[in-house]
Order: sequence, then C-alpha cells, then structure tokens
Amino acid sequence: MIDDKFDDYDVLVISRYNIGKGGLENVVKDQVVALLNLGLKTAIAFRMVSKHEKTPIGVDAITVNDRLSSLPAIFISDIIYAPVLYYLVSKASTKILLDNFDFTILYAMFLFSKKRPMIVKVHHATPNYLDSYRGIRGVVARIYKLFLKLTLILSSKVIDLHIAVSDKVKQELVKNYHIPPERIIVIYNGIDIERFKPRDKLLVREKLGFPLDKRIVLFVGRDIERKGYSLALKVVEFLRRFIPDLMLIVVTSPKHAKKMGKLEWLKVMSELSTDLLALLYNASDVLLFPSRYESFGLVAVEAIASGCPAIVSTNVGALDYKHSGEGYLVANSPSEYLEYCKKILTDDKFKSELVKKGRFFVKSRYDNRITRDLYGKIILSLLKLRR
Repeated sequence: MIDDKFDDYDVLVISRYNIGKGGLENVVKDQVVALLNLGLKTAIAFRMVSKHEKTPIGVDAITVNDRLSSLPAIFISDIIYAPVLYYLVSKASTKILLDNFDFTILYAMFLFSKKRPMIVKVHHATPNYLDSYRGIRGVVARIYKLFLKLTLILSSKVIDLHIAVSDKVKQELVKNYHIPPERIIVIYNGIDIERFKPRDKLLVREKLGFPLDKRIVLFVGRDIERKGYSLALKVVEFLRRFIPDLMLIVVTSPKHAKKMGKLEWLKVMSELSTDLLALLYNASDVLLFPSRYESFGLVAVEAIASGCPAIVSTNVGALDYKHSGEGYLVANSPSEYLEYCKKILTDDKFKSELVKKGRFFVKSRYDNRITRDLYGKIILSLLKLRR
C-alpha cells in the first residue's frame, strides 16, 4: 500500500525478497547500508513471504504479500507478483531507481507520462543460467529464458546504467544481449570478512558435535541440480576407497534434505543461520562447488575467506583460472575434482598455502566494505548528474 510518506526519495531499491534472505538479498543489504551511511533518503520494495518478517530499520518499505514463493517453479510467483510490485513502486517519487529484479520495463510502462528517474539495473545473473537445467525442467527453463531475454532487451532501452556482479555477467550482457560495454560497470558482491574468517578447526568441531578425527567435504546449495550435487556425491563416494574416514556434509533446502538417502558418511543440514554456516566452513576441509552456472559464487568466496579451500567449476563468475591457486582450484572434469580433492585432503602443506593465499585474495577483492564504498560512489555521482 502507498501513502503520503512514499515520496521524494533519493534512492528506491527493488529486491525480490527482504534483505538478508538469500545471496541476492545480502547484496541488496550492502546497497541499503551504503545508502544509509551516506544519509540518503531510501526506500526498499520487495515481496514479503511471511507476516513475521521485519522491514529494514531506517528505510521505508513497499511490500507485496507473496503466498506463492514456496512453489517448485519460482518463476510463477515472479510473473504474478512482479507487475504488482512495479506498479506500487511507480507511485513513489525517487531520484534514482536501483533495480535488483528482472522486470524493469514494467516500471517504465507504469510511469506513463510521469518524469522518469535515473534507472540503474543490477544484474545478479543473465537468463543464461536457465541453460543449466536438464529434462522436463530444462524444457520449461528454456521457454522461460526466451521470456526473460525479451524482457531484458526491452528493459535495456530504459536503463541508464547497468551493474554486473562479475566480469562473467558483463561478458554475457555484451555478447548475448547486445548491451554496449560502456554502459556496464562491474561491482563484485561482497562478504563480511569478520564473520567469515578462519577459526580453530578442532574447537569448532567440538562446538558443533562433529567428529574430530574425520576429514570433511562440504557441499552447499539449495538448487542441487544446478549446483552439481550429483557430481559432488560421486567424487566423495570414489575417494572413500582411498580415504575411508571421509564424510560429506550437505547444506540444502528442507525439500531436498528430506529426499537424500541415509548413509553413514553423509550428514544433511538445512535452514542454517549465517553464523552457523560460517562455523561449518571452519569445520570442513574442502568445499566442492561443481556448479553448472554461477554468476558470482558467494558460497565459494565465503568458504575461502573462512579458511576452507574450494574446488570450483569453470562456470563460477568470481573465481576463474587466472587466480586458481589463491584459495581455490578450478576443475574442468570429474577426474580433476578427484585429483584436487585428494591433494587437499592428504597434503597439509599444499592446503595450508591455499588457505593463506585465499584469505588475502578475498580480503583484497570481495570485502563488503569495498562493495558498499563502490555503490556509494556510483549513487553519489548519479545524484550529482540529476542536479
């Protein structure tokens, strides 16, 4: 609902869900913190999936009650609720619209003859991620990709500045969606390096009730198909022939957790707090991240910062071949996942060097203080142009 208080903002931020709910929403949180630190009048618009949610302190909130977000196909709730959300946003007055959602063209349509603010679109991915699905789900995903591609092309005509969360996303925007590179800047996603930091492995395992004498491989992903869970499971199954004390910990959604088989060496967890996830990285020896598509790869960056080396696919935007060896290794085949995982688990000196280099690498590139500073500078420069 819109009332008189929803007007004359410096920046209005659009998110899919409330801040802090997921990877995208953690980035939105950094954006909002940056804006508040600058003393800018800020509002955030999002879909509220629970009546118990609290709106962010210090900002006005424009919300839509979403009762369909639990559906297996998230795009259904996106299509239904996006027009409502963008319509409500169009009734507010703002100097800059910072859009983290996918349907910017709707906002321009709802404005009609009203003066359009400066529109900044943050691309957390491109529709290319839908190519990573298989079977019937893959067929539906490719149909939806056509819809998103058309939406992105139309939206680009009203967007003043594009922000990509990685060089990978920028390259896809230029190559596949023909957005001029000079209209795109890259601002990496950031993490809280004081929360995700190395801790004493044995003390953390004692606190979590994990065995002290086993080696632990970690897999984290709600969307287990796209994140490559089946490959991670096969890698651990094979390595147990040589490392019998090896166990796999999986963090996923409750829906997937219920379907996973019960194995002596497999522990499945879900609905973890951010602080507990940070401890889980500390307790693990290596993270397997064989994702089919990852515009950034926040999980892997968090693990590396926490002293847990990662083995990632070639599809992770934040971690490429150029910096392989700085806290992570890039694997291009199942055999390389096996080789690298075995090396990390059995060569303490090699692992120690990875951990040391990884912490420095993440602090220099992905500290969320850097991210907030960059968003702040961009918004201030755009506000000056509006004067």
